[in-house]
Amino acid sequence: MNQKPAYRVIGMDIGGANIKASDGGDFHHHEPFALWQTPKELGEKLREILALAPAHDFVAITMTGELTDCFENKQSGVAYIIEQAVQATVLPIHVYLVDSRFVDVQTAKQEYYLAAASNWHALASFVAREVCHHPHGLLIDIGSTTTDVIAFRNGHVEASGIDDFGRLLNGELVYTGSIRSAVNGILQQVIHRGQPCPVMNEMFATTLDTNIILGHLPLEENKFYTADGGESTTQGCIRRLARLIGKDDQTFDLNDAHEISTQVFESQIQAITSAIEKVAEHQKLDRPVPVVSGQGEFLAAAAVHRVNAEHSFQQAILLGKRLGPAASSCATAFAIAHLANDWIAGQGNSDDQFA
Repeated sequence: MNQKPAYRVIGMDIGGANIKASDGGDFHHHEPFALWQTPKELGEKLREILALAPAHDFVAITMTGELTDCFENKQSGVAYIIEQAVQATVLPIHVYLVDSRFVDVQTAKQEYYLAAASNWHALASFVAREVCHHPHGLLIDIGSTTTDVIAFRNGHVEASGIDDFGRLLNGELVYTGSIRSAVNGILQQVIHRGQPCPVMNEMFATTLDTNIILGHLPLEENKFYTADGGESTTQGCIRRLARLIGKDDQTFDLNDAHEISTQVFESQIQAITSAIEKVAEHQKLDRPVPVVSGQGEFLAAAAVHRVNAEHSFQQAILLGKRLGPAASSCATAFAIAHLANDWIAGQGNSDDQFA
């Protein structure tokens, strides 16, 4: 599966908080980038990342950053991201659309509603074609902020929604993730030392803190995402979680942090489990194979295990184990590189096709 594509393609997934790049082989790059804070720096950041990549002839992109609040609407967001990508390279750029097409930049701007938030479809398409060969499957991809639950059947994506709104309605998009989700958006009340306590409605702590406390994420690796801008140390996590219930680290210890973190994790599992059951039932999947991936692969695996306690799913495929953790963390970019490679091959690799 890590075999490098025949054509030299760099796949890029340009999100609101992260940029991911992969050549579909051994090169994988995942970098935090707060697009909503520094949109003018996007082109230079893309240029820097592409300079790190091995030699390539084409760049294929997908995106989710068009929804960030630095843009007036999706149309302007898609256009801006594409323009910044064009400035970052002299090579041909093709954009993935949610209907499985790769198109040139002008077409992507015109059909912005299909270019917006198309990365979930790219990953699901790749998984359906290349990873899971069972007739019925279900992708559960958990990133820093969101969870995608996408059905596929006989190698083809089966989704009820094609945009974020439609996917939210159908349980295919769950706004909970492994790093950036605010704890006060997950729980309004926690049990603290045996008594229920409301949670302060402030972004004092995120799931980065709870997953570090639970040992799911390493220390220091994701310090860019802390709610207070502080270090992602154990003590920093304790301090941020304490604030949720009006305490500080003088009256709140590691055991308290673990108690709250466990409740957050459980609430996330319940939400994701409900979405999995909803999608599987709606798509009439018969004993599907779950494929779990992303930065929150551990959370996806826990949700699948919960589902399997009541439903007869097949054994899960862990994309991190199949592709390796680096490729799995950049799974959408990895998928785009492979899909673009197939598309280029189908076009006959004529230079005129990519001008």
